[in-house]
Amino acid sequence: MRLNIERLCHQYGKHLVLENLEFQSPADERVLCLIGPSGGGKSTLLRLLGGLESPSSGAVSWDGEEVNYDERSMRALRRECGFVFQQFNLFPHLTVEKNIVVPLVKVHGWSLAEARDRAVELLDRFGVAGQGDKAPDALSGGQQQCVALARAVAHRPKRLFLDEPTSALDPEMTAEVLDAIREFVDGGQQIVLATHEMGFVRALDAETLLIADGSVVESGSAAAMLDAPKSEFAQRFFAKVMRY
Repeated sequence: MRLNIERLCHQYGKHLVLENLEFQSPADERVLCLIGPSGGGKSTLLRLLGGLESPSSGAVSWDGEEVNYDERSMRALRRECGFVFQQFNLFPHLTVEKNIVVPLVKVHGWSLAEARDRAVELLDRFGVAGQGDKAPDALSGGQQQCVALARAVAHRPKRLFLDEPTSALDPEMTAEVLDAIREFVDGGQQIVLATHEMGFVRALDAETLLIADGSVVESGSAAAMLDAPKSEFAQRFFAKVMRY
């Protein structure tokens, strides 16, 4: 992926969440990790990059093409992306299988037969085979997040956006979901990941942004940043989050 962000700002009412955020990714990078303290702007940035919201000012370009934040262009951008959030966001009135099938048919134009085959394939791949007829709330939290991941990648998105996908899970379920994400990475999927899982960020060693107070504090490879943070803020932050 090639991502360029220029003087990106965003505010909710009078609250400025992102302030003149700047970043240019390496041309051959497939994964971008967003780390930093809660409330620093990670989730807002992820939503702007995926076309879920429009910025107050500034510009975002993917692969040399600037994003136009009109509603038609944002819908087109969202269709080529997949999204997974902290709270799963599965449709509670649909079965597990239909959570995957309905978006494929209604949004992406797949036939019903193709969508059902894809749902069965992905439920098996993510360890929830045989659960397709159940309601989402009949599954564990980890299983629901695996279904959310399956739904997000079902249409084979160009980019996958993951917003702290393990924050609501217990350690065992966290490991299962991180294994699934690692499978996406190893398969070549382009991913933007906001996370507090520092061990996983180190293991990926992808391009990483440390974001705080709406700005990029540091950027670079995860291992270099974690091992030798340059700024005083980064040193304090990693000393806290890596203590235990």
